[in-house]
This record gives sequence, C-alpha cells and structure tokens, in this order.
Amino acid sequence: LYKGPKKPNTAEKFFQHCNSDLHEMFNEGGIIFKNRTFSIKLRCFIVDAPARAFILGYKSYRSSSPCSKYTVDGFIIGKHMVLRGVEHTRRTNEEYIQQIDQDHHKCSSPLLHLPIDMMKDVVFEYMHMCCLEVMKKLTLTWSRGAYTKNTKLSAIEIQIISNRLKILSKYCPRKVTSRVESLVHCDQFKATKTKCFRMPYWTCLSKKVSDEVMLDNVVKDKFVVAVMQ
Repeated sequence: LYKGPKKPNTAEKFFQHCNSDLHEMFNEGGIIFKNRTFSIKLRCFIVDAPARAFILGYKSYRSSSPCSKYTVDGFIIGKHMVLRGVEHTRRTNEEYIQQIDQDHHKCSSPLLHLPIDMMKDVVFEYMHMCCLEVMKKLTLTWSRGAYTKNTKLSAIEIQIISNRLKILSKYCPRKVTSRVESLVHCDQFKATKTKCFRMPYWTCLSKKVSDEVMLDNVVKDKFVVAVMQ
C-alpha cells in the first residue's frame, strides 16, 4: 500500500516507490521470506477509465482519441463523445513505447519501466465499464430519454417493467444482494443494481414492452462481454 498527503501530479511520481520496490524484488528473484524466495510476476493492472488514462499517459478518456486498445477517432454529438464502427487498427505495446499517435498520447507512462505489455496487461475493468457505463446509459436512455427521445419508454411501459421487477426480485438468487424493484430511480443505481439488467431475465421484463432495437442493444452488450471474458 502507498499513501501520501495529496494526489500526485504525475503518474511517474505516483508509481515512484512502487516501481522501485518491484525492481528490487525482480533483481532479487522474488520475495525473500524465512530464507525462502518466492518468485513474483506482474499479472495485470485493473483500473477504471480516468485511472487508465492517468497511468498510461494518454489524453482524457473523453478526448477525440480515447481508446487505449484501438486507433479510433471520436466526434461530439451534443454533449456526448461518439465512437463509430467496429473495424479499427489495434494498438501495440511498441506503438505505446514510441508514442506514435500524438492525438492520443499525452506523456510517457511509468509502466514503461516494468516488464509488462501495456496493451495486454492493463485490462478493462468490468464494474465501471459494463455496469456503470454501458448498462447505466442504456437504462437512462430507456427511462429518461437521456441520449435520444426515440427509445424512451412511456410512463405506462416503465410502470409495467417496474411491476415485473418487483415480482422477480422475490425469486433472485441469494448472491444478488441489491435487487432492483423499480426503474424510477435508475440514475442513482450503483453497479450492483445495474448489473441485474445484464442477467438473462431482462428479455422477460421487456416482453411486449420494448422494441427490437432495445433488445438488440442488450443482446450485443451480453455478446461483447462474453467475448471479452
């Protein structure tokens, strides 16, 4: 664990002690405990979008070139950054080391000093990306028309789904700790609640209520996450 009196201004400063400790352990062949040496290996870094941009040294995740995995240019519609298409050039670790894409990179990353592949070993984080980003945006679109009025459900449709949620909440597995009983306060949902909409029973909730476009978005979301896993 590392701590300080305030948030560091640069990622280099943030990783200064961590990198020093890791290099010391690598040079000694691992961690020495009771005259035994335990080898170590950096498996991955798990971070949300702002932290990913910070430690990898690229411009804001809301910039026109925000993706650390693929070379994709975004554009603004209203107040939202839009990234179109599915066929994009994959970034490489060598490209990140050389900082080839000036529209994407902001500064060098402290992870350059570690024996990792910055493309493969800095992974996307499920809770923020899938539950608090994709799924929450979908629920806000359906219930509030936050991004487009075309997919907004009527008050009656929202009530129908909320009634179904209340019934289904009684039959959820015990591992589902935060059960959703209404769409009314979906803007205040935490990850544990938005995660419920990613479960298979969403097709039952939206039967004869949502249109094909809504269901198609849910199916695509499930498919993409399944591929990533």
